[in-house]
Amino acid sequence: MVKIIITSKNKEINNLKIKMVEISKKIERLNNILKLLYEKKRIDISELCGILSVSQNTIYRDLKILEKENKLIRTKGGAVNFEADSPYSEEYPFYFRLRDNQRSKIHITERAAQLINNKETIFLDGSTTCLYLAKSINKKNFLGLTVITPSPMICVELLKNKNITVFMLGGIVNKDNFCSYSDFYVKIIENLNIKHAFLGCAGFSLKKGFTESIENDYKLKKFILEKAEHITVIADHSKYNIDSTFSLGDLIIAENLVTDAELPPEDVSLLKAKVLNLILIK
Repeated sequence: MVKIIITSKNKEINNLKIKMVEISKKIERLNNILKLLYEKKRIDISELCGILSVSQNTIYRDLKILEKENKLIRTKGGAVNFEADSPYSEEYPFYFRLRDNQRSKIHITERAAQLINNKETIFLDGSTTCLYLAKSINKKNFLGLTVITPSPMICVELLKNKNITVFMLGGIVNKDNFCSYSDFYVKIIENLNIKHAFLGCAGFSLKKGFTESIENDYKLKKFILEKAEHITVIADHSKYNIDSTFSLGDLIIAENLVTDAELPPEDVSLLKAKVLNLILIK
């Protein structure tokens, strides 16, 4: 009997030791995540998995814990450093993406705006890159231009120009990306003639083509791909080799892909073989 009691107690002690080690590792991991965020301002789940040698599920749970403690803000596929005094803390995901790779987006959209002609009806999706395109359009003296968009932000930007007619697709506005969604899009767009559609994307790669991470964005873009006469995808180099959840199609679906020249040099020739017109901005 004594032997059994001692064995039972030893098991309890060993289990307790294991739990203490797990708790210690977890605390150390959480502190390391915060340290990395302080240094980088933004980090992806895949990067954290590699650095900390743990699974995606573990990192996902860690980020949820830290978010509840108001120590970070989770984003699509990662997290950003929480700035308590930021005026954009409530809408941080959208404004962070707006500032991310800002210079590249400006140069890309300045070039993309050169693909637009007077008296055209064009479509701009709700991406931050298309918001920069709207700003570039405003700098030019287009005549008779009509712009269709689901983005209130793009709508407000283009209303500064009295020579542009803005057709905004209504619906429920998503507070994270400031884009409206509605099941009536299809019926509305069916009766519109779109000369040129400009689309952002969550990612693009040689293997998977163009991909999207948000289902509503995916549904709208798939319909636009069928309706528009010309398609131009605008995306900076940070989207390259990212394969998101929903597939928009192979790279060949875009007449133009406007991106910056920071792509891997060895992949540029491969991209040129798959895209009808690859426009690289230096």
